[in-house]
Amino acid sequence: MATINKYKTKEGQQRYRVRWSDNLGKQKSKSFDRYNIARNYQNEIEHTMRVGEYVSPDSLTLKEFLDSWIEIHKSNIKPNTERGYRNDIKHINNHLGPVKIQQLTPVMIEDMYAALQKDSKDKKVYQEHQH
Repeated sequence: MATINKYKTKEGQQRYRVRWSDNLGKQKSKSFDRYNIARNYQNEIEHTMRVGEYVSPDSLTLKEFLDSWIEIHKSNIKPNTERGYRNDIKHINNHLGPVKIQQLTPVMIEDMYAALQKDSKDKKVYQEHQH
């Protein structure tokens, strides 16, 4: 999944670059001055990808992630389920869509639920997510 490449900088310093593809297939890399630190980072990236916890540390917004997620998974769900998910995603995107995933906090999610609960047309979405 992730690889480590040794290289030299223009100044002649030896460095180690960890390369991997994020959950959208985009190439990512991070450089380190020591091999053992690079290896630890490689292990961490591979573990989070294996268990499904990996979130690319770039500018991916919640809307981009959710829109991508439904497209990837729609072939594995029934049409009514997809329709319900798309409706939920629409409400979530209205409140949190532009937020970068790395900046999303539990407080933001709770605030969204509070806003959904206040709006009578969104109460169904709120109630579905509370159970």
